[in-house]
Amino acid sequence: MKKIKTLLGNAFALSMVTGFDACNLNIKKVTVQEVRSLLSNGFESVVGHQSTADLFTSMLDIDVNMNRVSVSLDTDTLLIVGQYSGPRLPEGVTQLPEGASITWYTVQVAK
Repeated sequence: MKKIKTLLGNAFALSMVTGFDACNLNIKKVTVQEVRSLLSNGFESVVGHQSTADLFTSMLDIDVNMNRVSVSLDTDTLLIVGQYSGPRLPEGVTQLPEGASITWYTVQVAK
């Protein structure tokens, strides 16, 4: 059995799903506690903005680096997405602005 690669990101796009003519996506809403547990065995950050990485670091109590890279998902990859909703984040923010929220999801490709 192949080890699952865990990615932490701030977005999901269909362009991340490559190499399949057809596939299913398993998308599940998860809690911040579940995210911490999933990340505890190691992960690669694919968070594309420094302010979002700083915010995730504060929320998760885990160091999250900004790492703007192209992401390609396959069946051996688990993407954890922190979906931000709210006003544009100012630089250097480590707390959610009033009226903003992060909803956490896992995304995995299934054949």
